[in-house]
Amino acid sequence: MENKNIKTFKNIIFGTFLFLIIFLLTIFYLNLNSSNNLSDNSNVNTNNNTTDNLNTQLINYDKINTLEDGTKYIIHPNEILSGGVPKGGIGEEKGIPALDENNINWETPKKANNWIKDNELIIKLNYNGETRIYPFQILVFHEIVNDKFGDKPVLVTYCPLCGTSIAYKREINLNNKKTETKFGVSGKLYNSNLIMYDKLTDTYWQQIEGNAILGELTGDQLTPIDTNTITWEDFKNSDDYNNENIKVLSQKTGMNRNYGRDPYGNYYIEDYLLFPPKIQNKNSKIHPKEIILGIKIGDKYKGYLEKSILDNKNKIIEDIFENTTIQITKSENNEITFKNKKTNQTIIKERNMFFSWYAFHPGTQIYNIN
Repeated sequence: MENKNIKTFKNIIFGTFLFLIIFLLTIFYLNLNSSNNLSDNSNVNTNNNTTDNLNTQLINYDKINTLEDGTKYIIHPNEILSGGVPKGGIGEEKGIPALDENNINWETPKKANNWIKDNELIIKLNYNGETRIYPFQILVFHEIVNDKFGDKPVLVTYCPLCGTSIAYKREINLNNKKTETKFGVSGKLYNSNLIMYDKLTDTYWQQIEGNAILGELTGDQLTPIDTNTITWEDFKNSDDYNNENIKVLSQKTGMNRNYGRDPYGNYYIEDYLLFPPKIQNKNSKIHPKEIILGIKIGDKYKGYLEKSILDNKNKIIEDIFENTTIQITKSENNEITFKNKKTNQTIIKERNMFFSWYAFHPGTQIYNIN
């Protein structure tokens, strides 16, 4: 068995190698696209009743095209970029490996506190009568967790390049029947966002909104599950921290990763983008990495600055969008919930960096809550 020093050395070498690959690919991509990068120069207006007139640039997920070999697509393969890593395994060491039941172990919050720092982000998921915690320090190396809450298959996803943390029901429509499957990291990107593949059909799925974009199931869409992304400190300040029935995803994945050392460094706060999307809003006063909580009503989109909600002194905020009164509730530990006030139904939110939310929804409204 390798001693601890050899494992540490290997982790350092792996992290350095990964960084160099990403850096070199970034330089190549920027040079390749410097002459034809399509940037939108309109302003995102943060007034509540104004929107960008860019709906013609929205992706039409209802329009399914076909390649010469019969492959169905919504996003043409030429628009899909390599992220610099091979197709990832599911529960096995290959590319960026997604976690499955063989890699998933759990710890109590008190035990996890020994290795999670207060300022680290976590995904908190309440589903089917259970609460589970997924630390970003683990997700950054795997991006996908194929989990199960009782008999309910769940897909937990995180894209470090876009800051998107989203969960879905881990089911696809196969032969007109909801069918459980597993998902892996394709190694491909669109608009800088993670593209997943399912094990049964190898269809490509966009992480943002969960649309099937290339392959047999093109046109299908995963069913989202609402989650909250908060700091470990916020979680510790809640009653849940003392609940030993709450499970925290353990570092014991069977994978040789230096959890706790983020290979992306300062990427989350710097202006640069490793894989810039074609549609950008360079004139906006909003920082490209600012976190947006995005929602959809009908076929319209609206984003809310997370920081504005957290900084607001009010615990309940109301907004009207598409003739719907939206009630935004902030808990004591900074969990944020969107609901339709009339029906009391939860409105699923997506957590994205601004540049990513805008790239997929250039017609969005952005509401800066003062």
